[in-house]
Amino acid sequence: MISKWVLLLHICTFIGEPVCNSVTIPPYEFDRWSDCVRVGYMQSYKTFMQLENTDLERIAIKFECKELKLRKTTTSHSVG
Repeated sequence: MISKWVLLLHICTFIGEPVCNSVTIPPYEFDRWSDCVRVGYMQSYKTFMQLENTDLERIAIKFECKELKLRKTTTSHSVG
């Protein structure tokens, strides 16, 4: 098994109970969890700065790095 990590960004509002409706999956795949987290902070900041009405709607960005376990595939070559 090979582990890969994908980044998920959640746009959340904090009016009353926190609600995270929107999920964005940036087109990144990581071999290491630490790389995913580093990019998660950068992408969260970039996304937050592009939003409007962040104070009015009390918007924040939450991110997570999800592990994907992939089967390692091998290809066999026949010589003939």
